[in-house]
Amino acid sequence: MNKLNNHTDLGDVLIRSDLNVPMINNEITDKFRISKSINIINSIYESSRTITFTSHLGRPNNSDPNFSLIKIADAMSELLDNEKVMFIDAIHGSKVEEAIKNQKSKIFLLRTCDLMKAK
Repeated sequence: MNKLNNHTDLGDVLIRSDLNVPMINNEITDKFRISKSINIINSIYESSRTITFTSHLGRPNNSDPNFSLIKIADAMSELLDNEKVMFIDAIHGSKVEEAIKNQKSKIFLLRTCDLMKAK
């Protein structure tokens, strides 16, 4: 089986990752799942143009800001030392395209997909 890091030009990569981490009072209490995503980033960083993650957090039934992935993006950035993970408050469409096109970052995290009406 081919592995992603065996390829020399992956282009733009979209990864659906399990970043549903435990939180208490809106603070992450265990970064294990985030660290696994960092391993993925490190393995494909050089061979990809952009790396975009999508995930979910909790079980929201509305646009509760406590279920925003922005804290996850910040935690990913902390674990990556030299790379900023840009949070995009959208899951698809022109807002995502423009944000990726206009940012200097290479790594992005989209808004939680559970907040979409038609997932």
